[in-house]
Amino acid sequence: MNEQYISEMITYLNGSKKDIDLNQIVDYYLYKKEVQLKEMNKRKLSRLMISKLNYEIRSEYKSSELLGFKVKVGDICYVDFGRAYISEAGYQHFGIIIGYCNSKALVVPMSSNPLMYNQSYCQSTFPRGKKHLYRLPTLNGLHKKSVLFLNDTKYINTARIIEVKGHIPVKSNLFKDILDRVRKLA
Repeated sequence: MNEQYISEMITYLNGSKKDIDLNQIVDYYLYKKEVQLKEMNKRKLSRLMISKLNYEIRSEYKSSELLGFKVKVGDICYVDFGRAYISEAGYQHFGIIIGYCNSKALVVPMSSNPLMYNQSYCQSTFPRGKKHLYRLPTLNGLHKKSVLFLNDTKYINTARIIEVKGHIPVKSNLFKDILDRVRKLA
């Protein structure tokens, strides 16, 4: 199967009248997936498999409430963001809920990656840092220094949330500053 065939598949799937062998599409997809999985390193493969299992278990739920817990604005959660493109937050990461609407949470993903933390903007200690990265202070429930990826803020189905790990009071200066930085980035 070649690039021309892939182009024909896309045309077909987008509503073309031309017939195409769907078995060939499935066979090609499975072949490419097998090659991809065998080439992955252990860490990436395990994160992918965990995410796939979470999807199988949770994708039919409208919210975390059906899984036995409710989340609220200010909660710091462990979330499965699923597969991601380069430079997007994906798989399993912490995140802070900054909004909530119709069983979906507006979440800012976070990481304890020291490289990202060291590059992040901080008005007092690193004013030339990257403004899309928000350096968090030490928080209850987290054992490492963390940084928010403000530019990856997005709504998610709360069924993606695995566990609530902490909370930042919404009336706190820290929470207000996070909201302000997200707004300024938009």
